[in-house]
Amino acid sequence: MGRKSKTQVYTQFGTKTSGKGKYKVGTIVVSGASASGLQGYGKVKKKLSLVKKDVVSATNYKPAGVGTYGKTGGLAVSLLGGARGFVASGPLGDIDLRNVIAEDKKFDGADADGDGLPNAFDVNDDGDAVLDQADANNPAPSAGANCQAGASFNIFTNFKSTQTNMQGNINAYGNGDSRADDSKIANALTNTMSIVLQPITSVCGSNVVRSEFKGVGTLPYAPANYVDITGKSGPTGDYQWTVGNGQISGNAIAGLAGYSFKAPNEISGQDVLMQRVTTADGNVYEFAGTMGFVFVTHPLPLRYSTDNGTSWSNFTFSGGVASYGTAQKIALANNTKLTVEFAVPQRLAFDGETAGYWDLGNMTYSPDAPNAFGAPGGPGKCDSQAATDATADSAVAASARVFQLAFTLGTCFSDKSKSWGTSGQELQGGVDIQVVPAGGGGNSAQKLGISAQ
Repeated sequence: MGRKSKTQVYTQFGTKTSGKGKYKVGTIVVSGASASGLQGYGKVKKKLSLVKKDVVSATNYKPAGVGTYGKTGGLAVSLLGGARGFVASGPLGDIDLRNVIAEDKKFDGADADGDGLPNAFDVNDDGDAVLDQADANNPAPSAGANCQAGASFNIFTNFKSTQTNMQGNINAYGNGDSRADDSKIANALTNTMSIVLQPITSVCGSNVVRSEFKGVGTLPYAPANYVDITGKSGPTGDYQWTVGNGQISGNAIAGLAGYSFKAPNEISGQDVLMQRVTTADGNVYEFAGTMGFVFVTHPLPLRYSTDNGTSWSNFTFSGGVASYGTAQKIALANNTKLTVEFAVPQRLAFDGETAGYWDLGNMTYSPDAPNAFGAPGGPGKCDSQAATDATADSAVAASARVFQLAFTLGTCFSDKSKSWGTSGQELQGGVDIQVVPAGGGGNSAQKLGISAQ
């Protein structure tokens, strides 16, 4: 933070610490009176000697977009966006301010809409009035002349209800044990959520030989100092971090402790993690990334049809357990179209919105069958049968906002040249009704039991 005038402010400053041009964050002294009513920005008591000269338009020292998480665009500029991770190169340590908002705007850490919020911390980084969760228009950063920008640190979350009887499903429209509240969500985050850290395998043409990660700032669930995760990736090649037990792909990691969430707002899609890598040529690089989006509830199935909606069968709940089909399995032939109607999942309210939960819109739903009938090796996520809910986010209402996903599971199998099961055979692990935001960042899902007809 810094200021040129009431209508022109700087969002970053620093003090020179050596003749080599390295900078650190200076101390911000905010006047209580001047900070009042500024919605997240305070005015420094005196003008500062600024490292950077990028100017952001402001009203009474407050940049456009502040107070709405960047949902209001600032300058109408055509720059590269995408809050999926930015390069932080140069001196080691925490984020190098010279590259967080890159002067040449070629890095993903740029401020695409000029609202004073770096893309990685802005839920609408291109200022087009569409939240990033619903915005597929997030182009990758240009590498320009810097080969480091060819590598990036990508992160996403898994928040799935994996029991075919739906025990553990959480939704604002659920009843009893399945009704969303802060305590249930915190418990589910602890016990079921994983954060997937995608490895950086090479930088500037040299293979990575050491990988470490940490949280940036005060993240209660993340390590404050770098922990070594080299060689701990799972079968998919990703680092699967189960936060509740502090493991990476089932491995205990020195310096990484398990964490029990106390509230759902202890984690945010705007939280920043750093990955530090050492390459075979002896160079060390740091990359930062955000998850972009974190789910806190699941889609809640309400009823289903196997005859194109002519007749419906309900999912009935008792004590947090659902009954449906035969022994919680829906019998399907390979050409049967299954239509599932469900209450959409929710997110927590942003600042400035009505408090509580908001129903998610602009989400894409698809079936995901990781296994086959009676064995592993299923077709996986079935994009050919996906559908997108074009409704905007809205505050939770008295009655459930529903969406219907109609899909032919047999098509998912034939698309991937997988065999359908024999009559009565169980689909191992069932099929997930999976939901993802258009802008990426994570997924939520509810598993259903399926048998072959």
